[in-house]
Amino acid sequence: MKFFPLIFSLAQICLMAGAAQAQAPLPEAGIPLPGEFLPPPPAVEGLEFQRDQAIFWQTRAERDSDRWRQAIYDAADEKHLEDLYLAAFGLKINTRRTPATLALLRFVDQYLAASINSAKDQYKRIRPFAFFNMSGKTCTPYDEVWLSWNGAYPSGHSARGWGRALVLAELS
Repeated sequence: MKFFPLIFSLAQICLMAGAAQAQAPLPEAGIPLPGEFLPPPPAVEGLEFQRDQAIFWQTRAERDSDRWRQAIYDAADEKHLEDLYLAAFGLKINTRRTPATLALLRFVDQYLAASINSAKDQYKRIRPFAFFNMSGKTCTPYDEVWLSWNGAYPSGHSARGWGRALVLAELS
């Protein structure tokens, strides 16, 4: 299991964090380094990269569809964290009803960001819209300047989604 170190680290951090310590600084040790468990992204000249390109072009056909609107919503996950896991978790996560859970998720996000950003810095994978010089044609045009220099691999949204889901599953 390639992701076992990350899952194990998340479990450790959840046990250590506790609601009262959710705003505490991250521990220096224990953040998994990407080279320890994450393979490099596909090489530009490889078949996997060609598959990635094909998927990118398929997603361009979704523009203005319901799926595209869902991608816009999903990309802004921090803005609506309260409702993001309502269907799966059966509970609104907010400062009024579930302050400890929300604080824990924010702490997990911080922890994940440290590892994800380390991997992004290591691999420096260019985002497809920048690779194809297609500014203004993403579901988040307002973020394209920042995204054009922030690596595409690994996916921060995917890692946060999985990390949060693991924590919520454990809590449930």
